[in-house]
Amino acid sequence: VRVGGGIDTDDMVKWREDEDGGIAMVDGGREHRVRDQFRLAFPPRVPATLIGRFSSQLGATLEIRVAGALVDTIALPPTSWIERAIVVPAQSGPAEVSVSSRDGRTFGSMHYWVYAGAAGT
Repeated sequence: VRVGGGIDTDDMVKWREDEDGGIAMVDGGREHRVRDQFRLAFPPRVPATLIGRFSSQLGATLEIRVAGALVDTIALPPTSWIERAIVVPAQSGPAEVSVSSRDGRTFGSMHYWVYAGAAGT
C-alpha cells in the first residue's frame, strides 16, 4: 500500500466492544490518510465487493477508484471503526485501487479485502 508521507506515529490500534462492554475485536492500521493506493487481484470477469475498514475523527467523504474509474463515493461519519462495502464492476484481472479523501479530511484505514460477486447477490 502506498500511503505517502506515512510515519510510525500514524500507526493505530482500534477495538470494538461487544454487548457486555468487553473487547470483541481488535485491528490496526494507519491514521491521517488522505489517499491509499494499492494493486488488488480481483476475481476475473465477475463483479466483486471490496470491503474497507475505516476510521475518521471528523468524518470524511471518500472516492473509490478502480483502474482509474470512479466506482463509489462513501461518507464516513466520525467513528473509531466502520466497514463499508463497495460494489466493483467486473475487472479482467489485477487492478489499481485508489481511496482518496474528496473533502481533504483525513481518514484511517485498517484493512481492505475483496469477495467475488456484488454485495447482496
